[in-house]
Amino acid sequence: QAYRVRHLLEHAVDTQIGATQVVIGREHGDDSMQEWSVVLSRYGDEDAIGTVAVIGPTRMAYDRTIPRVRYVARLMSHLLREVR
Repeated sequence: QAYRVRHLLEHAVDTQIGATQVVIGREHGDDSMQEWSVVLSRYGDEDAIGTVAVIGPTRMAYDRTIPRVRYVARLMSHLLREVR
């Protein structure tokens, strides 16, 4: 499972900083992940980039999860700016 999660996060590189991506079930392209969803958002700037992600069942509460992932990503971007 760790490899699959790593693979998902590495492919988040295509997502713009601040954008939120939701990958549900079969969209992963991996049959073993068909019952799982990932909500992820990139944070940072040109020098430091990271990803915040929540992995849960396909029937997770997206209406609560998406704004929370966005909030944490914005917070992390702000913290990175503060330490520079």
